[in-house]
Amino acid sequence: MHDLFESQRILKVVLEKAKEAGAKKINSVKIGMGTISDHEHDHELLPENIAFNLEKLAGGTIAEKAKFDVYKMKGESWQIDEMDVD
Repeated sequence: MHDLFESQRILKVVLEKAKEAGAKKINSVKIGMGTISDHEHDHELLPENIAFNLEKLAGGTIAEKAKFDVYKMKGESWQIDEMDVD
């Protein structure tokens, strides 16, 4: 469940940044993800689960057909590294 919550938070930031840039469409987003744990259920959030959730949550938004590349990085947070928009 925490995977979905974190994915919603990430998508919100992606959409805000795209809006600030005046984007009409998001083509791709590259996101670095550190070690983020769901302490309630004692598991680490996996990049592939976050990418899957982002693709599903993006339906009906300007990121609807975007490719989400989520990769593992050092640290305990996430960051948007690149975003390709039109």
